[in-house]
Amino acid sequence: DNAGLLLNLAMALHMAGQDREAVPRFEAALRLEPDLLPAALLLGASQMRLGRPAEAVKPLQKAVRLAPDDKDARSMLVDALLALRRHEEAEGHLRRLAALAPSDPAVWFNLGKSYEELAGRAFEDLLKVDPESPFGLALVADARLEQDQRTAAFHLYRLALERRPVFRGLHAAVAGIYRAAGHSDWARVEEEKERALPPRECSRDALECAFAAGK
Repeated sequence: DNAGLLLNLAMALHMAGQDREAVPRFEAALRLEPDLLPAALLLGASQMRLGRPAEAVKPLQKAVRLAPDDKDARSMLVDALLALRRHEEAEGHLRRLAALAPSDPAVWFNLGKSYEELAGRAFEDLLKVDPESPFGLALVADARLEQDQRTAAFHLYRLALERRPVFRGLHAAVAGIYRAAGHSDWARVEEEKERALPPRECSRDALECAFAAGK
């Protein structure tokens, strides 16, 4: 019943690569002293080495709570969350790591991959809810435009406008495509259509306001 001795034994087992034997000792030490930081941190590390990220999350969350600026604890927690595809939870920790270690390329890589995963999930959810959604069409059009696929973007913007004629910003996007193609007269027509639209009322047009804000 001595937390310190249990921790020392567990650490020795962990350092010797005997993680299965170390885990119950770390757990016993934490039952005696729930806020024992090394026990929480190394219990998470042992669980990760055993290929059990789900079991590693809780002790690593405790370690991060006890030592918010510990990069190793937070990095291990991120690894566990990413292994479980819990990207939304990992994202906040990755942003904190980016502030703590701004020159670490792995942090930025994982943050970018998490944003990519979350964006993909959001888009899939949108298509499940409304496959013909003008917001979905506009999102794909934006992506095509960023890839300089202007013809595809043009047709997608037009489809989105057919489904939502008062969708603000899309006439302006079409005008930009016309102008880039040298059709300034057609661009002016689209710009005039954009100006003629009523202003957004976010209390009523919540989805469009969120879309315009990049959310």
